[in-house]
Amino acid sequence: MFKRALVALGLVGAMALMLVACSVTAYNGMGGLDQQVQSQWAQVENTYQRRATSSPVTARCDTTLSLMSTAAQPNGDWRAPLKSTAS
Repeated sequence: MFKRALVALGLVGAMALMLVACSVTAYNGMGGLDQQVQSQWAQVENTYQRRATSSPVTARCDTTLSLMSTAAQPNGDWRAPLKSTAS
């Protein structure tokens, strides 16, 4: 009877040790996954920032401001900014 209890206790201990080992491995793997997610999200933010700074709306606004400043000058050729951006 004593041997049977000792074997059962050994099996329970081995299963507990395996559970702890699996938990530690999974926890350590989460750090690497978190770093991958952070890296990929940084790439997404960089793409959004790049698109925001080089959008066609920004270029159109720059052309409009250039056109308005040239047209406001006396004897200014109002078509000059359009010629330079059209090419």
